[in-house]
Amino acid sequence: MPKRRRPSSKPEASAPAAAAASDIAQAKTAAAAAAAEASATSASRAKRERKASAVDAGDAAEREAADEAAAASAASSSSSSAAAAAAADAAAAPAGASGLTEADLAKGGVSMTSFRGKGTERAPYRNKQRCLVLCTRGINSRYRHLMEDLRAMIPHHKKDSKLDIKDELRVVSEIAEINGCNGCVFLEGRKHRDLFLWIGRTPAGPSVKFHVVNVHTMDELRLTGNCLRGSRPLLSFDAAFEAEPHWQLMKELLTQTFGTPRGHPKSQPFHDHVYSFSVCDGRIWFRHYQILDHAKETKARTRMEARGEMPTELVEIGPRFVLNPVRAFEGAFGGRVIWSNPTFVTPNRLRHEVRYAHAERYSNRMDARRDHADRVEALREAQPKDELAGVFA
Repeated sequence: MPKRRRPSSKPEASAPAAAAASDIAQAKTAAAAAAAEASATSASRAKRERKASAVDAGDAAEREAADEAAAASAASSSSSSAAAAAAADAAAAPAGASGLTEADLAKGGVSMTSFRGKGTERAPYRNKQRCLVLCTRGINSRYRHLMEDLRAMIPHHKKDSKLDIKDELRVVSEIAEINGCNGCVFLEGRKHRDLFLWIGRTPAGPSVKFHVVNVHTMDELRLTGNCLRGSRPLLSFDAAFEAEPHWQLMKELLTQTFGTPRGHPKSQPFHDHVYSFSVCDGRIWFRHYQILDHAKETKARTRMEARGEMPTELVEIGPRFVLNPVRAFEGAFGGRVIWSNPTFVTPNRLRHEVRYAHAERYSNRMDARRDHADRVEALREAQPKDELAGVFA
């Protein structure tokens, strides 16, 4: 007779394990649905509130920032909701069932570093600076390319159309205020040959007017230097900027205009170039350099320094220009004059002196010809008269 199999004394665990797994799956589904609903509700509420505030402010850039902030808040709320649901699911799981892993958390959009609090975040954008860069109609191509170079060097700039104004410059302050800018760089062209650069704070001021000379754009120079677009620059100022109050005022204006605020959405968290402002002959000379590091490792840097070589080198990028200060005003693009350059000579006066020098050379040459004719006539009259000159005629 065949032997009968003895019944096992151990209870079967397949049915309880399957029930526990189904409970875990249902809990995960419910938690995911709750997290999605909460994230959608919070995202729509934040988007409506931020868009309403942006519309009241009347600024298109604020609306874009509101959308980005709403998306970030929605992502953070979704992550936190998913993390809470995952934690609740792990706590509700029965003993003996498999707990949550990093793969399960990744499905809900949560990483283990978010639980530990070690995730890297972008620097907060608190110093909200916006600079309006625009020009007048009538500037030539060289100055227009210079304006494009300035816009490339100022990531926090805003554009506007060319202005067709002659004397009333307070309109520039109003345009900057409409665009939500607290700084302005205005290029004023005159006679298709002269360029005046205004740098000021809006709407209260102060502002400084410069005459721009010796302009060389980046396309014209074609130098070998290069840097990351949007990276934050280092500002280098000559020691002469601390000598007198008007130089200190210009230094502060240049710092607030060319210094990229930390955490700006269009900026990069790198420092790979430097703006140099030097004072010479009562003028500000501008240069733009790339910071080139040949030895990034400590040992290589030590070996280069031991050989007498410089591990860091500056390579010029461009553009080049010289700012001759004219006046400093208390207000934005006007107001009471708080400083005036006594040595400044207008471009019209310089051209007049050049033309007068040419005219003086011509008049001197004409005077010399008349003197020569007078001397010849005097010598001719001084000769004795020949009495026999007409005998054989």
